[in-house]
Amino acid sequence: MITNDMSRKSRSLNRLRNLTIAVVLGLLLVLPAAVAAQTEIEERFETTVPVDAPFELHQLVLDFVPGTVAPLHRHGGPGYITMLEGELTLLTDGDENVYRAGESFVEVPESLYEGWNATDNLASLIVTYIVPEGHDVTTYVDSDSTRSGPAPQPVTQATFTEDDPPAGYQVVHYVMELVPEEWVSFHDERGRTYITVIEGALTIEDADGARTTLQPSDTLTEGEGPGHRLGNTGDEPVWLAATLLVPEEAESFWRRSRQVGVIIAAGALGLAGGAILLRRRERSAA
Repeated sequence: MITNDMSRKSRSLNRLRNLTIAVVLGLLLVLPAAVAAQTEIEERFETTVPVDAPFELHQLVLDFVPGTVAPLHRHGGPGYITMLEGELTLLTDGDENVYRAGESFVEVPESLYEGWNATDNLASLIVTYIVPEGHDVTTYVDSDSTRSGPAPQPVTQATFTEDDPPAGYQVVHYVMELVPEEWVSFHDERGRTYITVIEGALTIEDADGARTTLQPSDTLTEGEGPGHRLGNTGDEPVWLAATLLVPEEAESFWRRSRQVGVIIAAGALGLAGGAILLRRRERSAA
């Protein structure tokens, strides 16, 4: 009787070990790129009044060196801005605010803006303007402001035309670094993705395994359906900026991947703990 009990416990322990190994391997195989990539910025914006198509999506990374001034202006469509580095002072219809690295804000067509870098350090930001076709992105307005300085300098600047965006979309910003030999696939199959290479050489791999290389300022647009794999096959880091338009009810692939990864990892830890407890009980019974 004792022998049969021990045999059953051994079989249970072996099954638990095998299941634990399978779960851990599944985690490594399913989410290798999504978990590994270094996401410096991930910001999601609600769009209460999405711009009707067709429209132009302007994606820029802008540097404000100390003393830079963007004179009083308005925009032809909403602008979604995320601070990457430093701090920017922004005057919005006379109301002054300071935005720092990691913070985000939205500019709307109905308001007037004036921005400047009042610090001794570089300020950098990513901005996505969504502008109805035929409208100017920025229009400068006469002002009695005494501020003057150099204009903001674009690090990258890309324009995409969109004729059929997702209904009720949200805007998502990603800025990420890929280290050598790192791959990622974060395109949301239900939305649109617009990518600009900031630094380094980005390798693009399609479903058939064919590869192409994008250089700084090169762009890539992903529509509905599976996207490309993005990788770093060189020796230096690759930096890229991405804007996603995803349906309001949909979580981005990146967030879903992280949530699934946490669930799988927790399950694996639980199974491993169960295996240890069974092992201890087996020894005590012996």
